[in-house]
Amino acid sequence: MYSILDDISEWPVEKRVSRLKELYKDRIGKELDIDNPKRFTEKIQWMKIHYSTPEIIRCIDKVTFKDYVRECLGTGYTAKMYKVWHTPEEVCLEGLPQECVIKSNCSSEGRNMRIISSNEGGIDNIDKEKLADEIREKWFDRRLLCTNSFVTAYHQITPSVFVEELIPGFGGANEYKLFCFHGEPKCLYVPGYKFVNGVESDDFSVSFYTIDWKFMNFSFGKYESISNLERPKRLGQMVELARRLSKDFMFVRVDFIDTNENLYLSELTFYPSGGLIPFHPTEADELLGSWLQLNKQ
Repeated sequence: MYSILDDISEWPVEKRVSRLKELYKDRIGKELDIDNPKRFTEKIQWMKIHYSTPEIIRCIDKVTFKDYVRECLGTGYTAKMYKVWHTPEEVCLEGLPQECVIKSNCSSEGRNMRIISSNEGGIDNIDKEKLADEIREKWFDRRLLCTNSFVTAYHQITPSVFVEELIPGFGGANEYKLFCFHGEPKCLYVPGYKFVNGVESDDFSVSFYTIDWKFMNFSFGKYESISNLERPKRLGQMVELARRLSKDFMFVRVDFIDTNENLYLSELTFYPSGGLIPFHPTEADELLGSWLQLNKQ
């Protein structure tokens, strides 16, 4: 296949498509028709190669994403940012708040993220120099980030690391991820995951519901699906905000954290799970695919 030392951003499109077909067959168990995709997971592969605009590049960068949200919705919808380090030499953990989250601007699935909370004694109770060394050595390396992926848009991102406030409930309950197609939220899922030392656990639930909170009886990958979750009180507000944020995109997943006091946007995701986790039954993949009309112009 390929090694971690390969720079996928330098591969020609034909080579990336060839490797994606192999990955798709291995993960989804079906042949990938990237030229005439029908299933949602197939269309995500097409988007990874072909769907890149200045606004998408801005939104997948977890730093500049905050500016986009502010321009669309106003202030107060994203976690407060304390620091941005643009180079390894700038990294210094002294003087940070006792509770915070340190993140790469271009990683996913809980990688290159450290949650620092009072439960573990706060910033003063960790080995700051050890963590700083890890950040300097690994979190800016393009080969280890989404910048070295099959997604064309990520190839334009310059790696940075930032520190933001720790939102109550982050990495746990009360998270809602809305799938928006052509500016219209159509469904959402509730993740029952946990982060352990900044790493996403492998044992959690993924439960899909329609926008009017009807359980969608299918499963995502190996994850349990729960049919009797409580409807979120702010679902209507989430739908309206997601509609405003997604109006200029063919598809985007809008991710919320609902605390007792506020709604926060955690990120905008254009290629959820890389389109490489299967839906069961496959009719669910086909349904979501029917909602996404690719603009191949």
